[in-house]
Amino acid sequence: MTHDAMRIRLFNVKYSPNLGDGLLSESLENALWELGCSPSGTYSVDLAARSSYGPGGASRGALLRFLTGLPPAVRRTALRLPMAALMHRRWRPHYERHLDSADAVVLGGGNLFSDIDLNFPSKLAQALSLAAARQLPVAIYGVGVSGDWSETGIRMVGKALSGASIRRVTVRDEPSRERFNTLFAQEAGMQAELARDPGLLVSRYVSPVERTGGTVGLGVTSAIAVRYHSSYDAGDDALAEWYLAICRGIAGSGQKIVAFTNGSPEDESFLNAIDGRLAAAAGVSYSRRRPTTPTELARLISSFDCLVAHRMHALIAAYSFGVPSFALRWDPKVDAFMASVGASEQMAVAEPGTEDKVIEFARRQNIPDTAEAADARERVIAEAFQPVSLLLEALKR
Repeated sequence: MTHDAMRIRLFNVKYSPNLGDGLLSESLENALWELGCSPSGTYSVDLAARSSYGPGGASRGALLRFLTGLPPAVRRTALRLPMAALMHRRWRPHYERHLDSADAVVLGGGNLFSDIDLNFPSKLAQALSLAAARQLPVAIYGVGVSGDWSETGIRMVGKALSGASIRRVTVRDEPSRERFNTLFAQEAGMQAELARDPGLLVSRYVSPVERTGGTVGLGVTSAIAVRYHSSYDAGDDALAEWYLAICRGIAGSGQKIVAFTNGSPEDESFLNAIDGRLAAAAGVSYSRRRPTTPTELARLISSFDCLVAHRMHALIAAYSFGVPSFALRWDPKVDAFMASVGASEQMAVAEPGTEDKVIEFARRQNIPDTAEAADARERVIAEAFQPVSLLLEALKR
């Protein structure tokens, strides 16, 4: 089997309303095409059986709010039957259909190895089992591995890994490697290695927008999303007040503010609710953008002189384009990424007392990259590309 004959199905969440998932999926697809894989036969298969980009359900925020109020065991019980029905009627048929004519399967990238209500364990186990039934080689590539797995989730994924032909395992950060090796290395038959997040390749495939100077991108994330995916007890009113303080401070320094989200429905709803207040706080310095595709999101981020955001793939895209970023802490994966690019000092929780640090950072960023910083960034992007070739070699064997 040669690279140019390979037809690889990438199982991920490309068409999630969170456009960051599409950004990393498209970057990995582009890298595989660049290395000679079949352009028509190498593509992403969305684990939720979506087939196009869209805004997602408007009720998602209310659902997350309801689920967050339930104990984990009760949540899993409540979701078991609906998830089983979706697997039978929609998810499994989608996977089977798209595995036709495939030469190999890749699980990646994104935070796929996580266990919130057995969602990803159910989907990963099904995809692995179908690949095993077709005797397809499988690689796990550039994924994040979360903590706090249930015993059921560990058993489910472990059994599926042991039955599959796993050829290579790479994860995107050191905490993920430690977790995978503890939970799943024995079942996979190998230890995980490190590979940078494929989203770092976005600047290789998307042309940047020329910067006009003095523009700060404000990536807005809802409090409900922060609570659902992390241990931070964020409240809607408190987070809104923090964003307002940021807008007032940045506008007061003469900079422009562009508010946006990565597209998740709960984030869009939250920004809709506070948009008028943000505009009043910043005056003519404020505007809002609504990207609808990963390319639009990437180009928007490339136009900023500075980014302030929670969402990791907004931060990853900013780094790829050389846009200085200040990360808002919520999920350990963000800490791991910022540490991996030497930017751990550029982080804080969005809570009272951190506004001045963020505003001061934004004021300092309207300057070109140093040659040293540009060289470091190019090395990081090269490090994100090189393991894709090793991935292909492993699947070919």
